[in-house]
Amino acid sequence: MTPPDSHIQPRDDGGGTPAVQNKSEVEKRKQGTTIHRIGGGNVPELFVRRRRKLRHTLIAMAIFVLLPTLIAGVYFGFVASERYVSEARLIIHDEQQNGKIELNILNMLGGSAGGGGDYKEIVYEYIRSAEMLNHLNKTLKLKALFSRDDIDWFSRLDPSAKQEKFIEYYRDHVEVVASTDSDVVKLRVEAYGREDPTRILQAIIDQSEVALNRVFDKRRNDVLRFAEDELGRAESRLAASRRILNLFRSVNGDIDPQTSAQAIDRIASQLMSKLATERAALHEMRSYLKPNSAGIRMQLQKIESLQQEIERERNRLAGSGKQGDYSDIIGQYQDLMIEEKFAEATYTSALAFYESSRSDALLKHSYVFDFVTPSHPDEATEPKRVRAILTTFIIALVALAIGSLILTAFREHARM
Repeated sequence: MTPPDSHIQPRDDGGGTPAVQNKSEVEKRKQGTTIHRIGGGNVPELFVRRRRKLRHTLIAMAIFVLLPTLIAGVYFGFVASERYVSEARLIIHDEQQNGKIELNILNMLGGSAGGGGDYKEIVYEYIRSAEMLNHLNKTLKLKALFSRDDIDWFSRLDPSAKQEKFIEYYRDHVEVVASTDSDVVKLRVEAYGREDPTRILQAIIDQSEVALNRVFDKRRNDVLRFAEDELGRAESRLAASRRILNLFRSVNGDIDPQTSAQAIDRIASQLMSKLATERAALHEMRSYLKPNSAGIRMQLQKIESLQQEIERERNRLAGSGKQGDYSDIIGQYQDLMIEEKFAEATYTSALAFYESSRSDALLKHSYVFDFVTPSHPDEATEPKRVRAILTTFIIALVALAIGSLILTAFREHARM
């Protein structure tokens, strides 16, 4: 009988190749219980696999986690240059108090105030713009400040850097945050000299105010020119409407045809009343006078005269008189009066808008208020060395874990 834990020597068929293996040994290999001789002792294969996997894990940890952490520790601990930080808070506000009135008048006149926009967005974009960078470089030699030899190589700006690289570097060191629920803009500047961030930040604030005022001065001038043009057009329209109205009155020989028509209608009404009275008197006279009597004839003549006068007044309103058809004349007159009143109202609004714009253009406006002035740092606060090293370690560890999971998934997929 062969012991169950012993190996059976494989049979050689002459070619030196094992022909048959013990069935129990095959099962042991599947279960990971195959015995390996290591250092004079027998060790199960499962233990060997685990030790090999642990060794690979430690090597990966050393290469992909500890080495980057060590490099980060050396850099942030001994190489990285200290950065000083200055911060400020700005309020973006237009002192103009009649902006809504101005906008309403412009809308009524068919124009648009324009240029108002969001002040915070204007300041935000301008501070990050190449124009601001060029101004700072011209006044403060910004490129020289960021290219000093005492700055470490990784943080230093290349003195020969192109404009695009310079802007990117500038935006990395100047942070602008515009609040969404208020007019506050937060500024944060990092630099490598104790006084440099404060100087840079103050220059940014001053230039932002100059630029913003320049933008709105142009807007006010545009509004003033628009107001002048509208006032000129309103004056011309009012003058033209009055000339046409005066010509109409001259041609028709009537200052106010509507009033004249009302007067004619009153006269006709009075004549009708008088005619009714005379007819009643004639009826009474016929009761005691002969038809051919002088009194009857005189009364008939009086009634006929009244009828002719009433007919003449009716003809004046109907248009058979010398002045033409009063219905058409009154219609034309009413149209001309409406045009004159509208032209006069437009002129009044245009004049008020012009006066408002002119007085506003004479005022001095300020839009940027640094209610939290730039701070003066006493010591460097950047970089956060310990945090940077820990961040590097965590990122490397997470990356290794994700990479291991992906590699394991590929291996499992390959075995299927």
